[in-house]
Amino acid sequence: MRIAHFCIGRCNPESANGVDKTVYYLSRAQATLGHDVAVFSLTEKSTLPIPGVMVRAYAPMRTPAALAHRRLGELLITRSPFNLPRRLVAELLAWQPDILHLHFVHLPQNIALARQVKRHGIPYCVTIHGGLSRSALSRRRLQKRLFGALIEHRYLQRAAFLHAISAEDLDGLRAYGAAGHREVVAPNGIDLEDLPKPGDPQGLRVQFPALEDRQLLLFIGRLDPEQKGLDLAIRAFAAARNPNVMLVLVGPDWRGGRARLEALARDLGVAEQVLFTGPAFGQQKADLLHAAAAFLHVSRWEAGIPFSVLEAAAVGRPCLLTTAADPARQLDRAGGAIVVEVDEREIAAGMRRLFSLSERERASMGAAAHDLVAREFSWTPIAECLVQEYQQHAMHPSTAL
Repeated sequence: MRIAHFCIGRCNPESANGVDKTVYYLSRAQATLGHDVAVFSLTEKSTLPIPGVMVRAYAPMRTPAALAHRRLGELLITRSPFNLPRRLVAELLAWQPDILHLHFVHLPQNIALARQVKRHGIPYCVTIHGGLSRSALSRRRLQKRLFGALIEHRYLQRAAFLHAISAEDLDGLRAYGAAGHREVVAPNGIDLEDLPKPGDPQGLRVQFPALEDRQLLLFIGRLDPEQKGLDLAIRAFAAARNPNVMLVLVGPDWRGGRARLEALARDLGVAEQVLFTGPAFGQQKADLLHAAAAFLHVSRWEAGIPFSVLEAAAVGRPCLLTTAADPARQLDRAGGAIVVEVDEREIAAGMRRLFSLSERERASMGAAAHDLVAREFSWTPIAECLVQEYQQHAMHPSTAL
């Protein structure tokens, strides 16, 4: 089968962006199953190879300096339906895919490309990636509702199927008023063999002297205080008052979030116990995961279990999560995580409980987390599930749009 993916970005598996990770690993898994797979991406950056996958990148229009850093520039240039290179469309059609897989929502380029392939009898499907959760819809609410009513609802409803990461995506679809005629739930995955082994255990202490002999409570992801609940994490950490623990926040800044979080830590008197490392990749990221006593992800909303949680669980880290980060309570039921509501006091209580456990008890939680991920979150069955859906709709495409 010939499967084309389209995304905005270059599918970097080290990115903090879950869409990048999904396209990279899903396309690779589908190619491993023996299918012809291509990724067509809209990015100014050079392409990164995906084993077994044809990867092509096309530069979008650049935002004029006069519109830089303004919402108007995003609306008129970055997310314009006209910001879709003709060469990309022509080469994608010439490749003759059996189906086009589009990623994320609120992207006029996706809708424009869907119209083009439909005219040529090629069906398309859409992965939601959490973009329609109720909390996500509360951001720029009026604008999103208007865009949905005028343009996006019809596009989603005409898709061959909609791919939801979890039941949260389905709930969001219905709240948005855009449930399709066919919805498929398949989670994010992880390949255990891709996880690097730990390096020198003392290397991190040399690189980050502030760690000293403290235990690490680790977060990895973009520093978005609102979605990732990092403001709650710092407040809860201050309330839990454990001088033997260092809260380590790893990831890129997100719209000034790091500065706000640093100020909050100073105001609460815990700045010396909160370490911001910036983004970490490869061996450094692996060393942080293996050095952590526990992993933290207290987001207010997610599409499903985040990639960073899967990675932490895969290396056997016990987790402290909000219900948003374990929406189906899989890690909770497996005994691999303490799961709390999105509430500062509950998160603080979870921290106290976590560090009241013995090392042996935390190791047992970590082992349970690893076993769940190994059993339930391999990319191969996820890729097979989606290919079965592709095949069903490629055999009976609809040309209506």
